[in-house]
Amino acid sequence: MHVNSEFAELSTRGSDHDPLVLTLSFSTEVTADLNGDGQINRRDYLRFIRTLGSSEGDRRYLPEADFNGDGRINRTDLKLFLALYREALENEIAGDIDRDGDRDVGDRRLLLRSLWSRAGSWRYRPEADLNHDDRISLTDFYLFKKL
Repeated sequence: MHVNSEFAELSTRGSDHDPLVLTLSFSTEVTADLNGDGQINRRDYLRFIRTLGSSEGDRRYLPEADFNGDGRINRTDLKLFLALYREALENEIAGDIDRDGDRDVGDRRLLLRSLWSRAGSWRYRPEADLNHDDRISLTDFYLFKKL
């Protein structure tokens, strides 16, 4: 949407001759909650991945996933999505990959399953990327063990 500041006098009938002035405010919240369930989680990541590589007019294209508004969902949008996703994780327990409120063997299992994956792949889990380098490696595993 484009809004400009051009002024155009409207022809109206009234008791005064003052021009009609309108003030418009627009607010758009950008969020990684792509499925609208009020939570930012793996389902949102998987929904984003399904749209990756699509553009306006494609069946898979999701306007909410086009974070930079260029009509294409690409690596730039992936980086923006992951930044929003990680921001939502800031108040979570570090290493709680399954997001069940604790760090345990289930989280370790999920980390090992996503080992050697990169952002943009189905196996990648943003929660397991403890050093935020967009890939799950032994570094993340060692960081998990130190927690």
